[in-house]
Amino acid sequence: MVGNPARRRHLTARPAAHRLWAPLAACAALLTGCGAGPTVTAAPAGDGPPTREYSVEADELDLDGSDAPTGGDRALPLPPPPTSVPNPLPPDPTPSPEPTTCPDSGVRITAPWPPEAAMGLRAMGLTLTNCGDTPYTVEGYPEARVLDADRRPVDVRVLDGTGHITATGGQDAAVRRVTLQPGESAQASVVWRNTVEFGDIVGAPHLDVAPGAGEPWHTLTPDGGLDLGTTGRIALSPWRPAP
Repeated sequence: MVGNPARRRHLTARPAAHRLWAPLAACAALLTGCGAGPTVTAAPAGDGPPTREYSVEADELDLDGSDAPTGGDRALPLPPPPTSVPNPLPPDPTPSPEPTTCPDSGVRITAPWPPEAAMGLRAMGLTLTNCGDTPYTVEGYPEARVLDADRRPVDVRVLDGTGHITATGGQDAAVRRVTLQPGESAQASVVWRNTVEFGDIVGAPHLDVAPGAGEPWHTLTPDGGLDLGTTGRIALSPWRPAP
């Protein structure tokens, strides 16, 4: 369709006029300054409606986040605040002090160094000292039980022989009868793993140890406590003479 040539020329000339007036409008805005309201610039007759230009003062910008982009009519949700994950283990207990008196039994049990950790394996030494004035004989494995923060027994299996926990059971000397003269000591070891798999995580601060069955308990509070993970067991070596 050919149409009216004059109409076609008129439609072609209008974009050029707009390109001419756009810079002029920008110059007029610079000369008049930035105002809070719109500035209307009249276009020549026959070249369409007036051009409306806007200027915005810096203090009119909303910087509190209300001008943030929105999705349709709904504001984009903000991410939730971070939450802390509770620690299932109790706080580190205060290590038990070195005893300065001798119990009525004539012996005392101490843990002279904190548990050693290697690849999830924990090992702690036990020292039985004859602090009395008569010989004391011990034989076999120590008795032990794990206590919670209120010093109540925890459901943990106690095994004779560190080979139940370690691959080699290197602390398991032959069971023997050890007689201690006053001032002499015997040693044993307690081992566990802090592996976490399925089940409840056990972290107990105290360990009760007795020289043997029927003997008085000695409560130890090792540095860092007993972090048993979900294994639920510890193992002991037999008493042996201290070097």
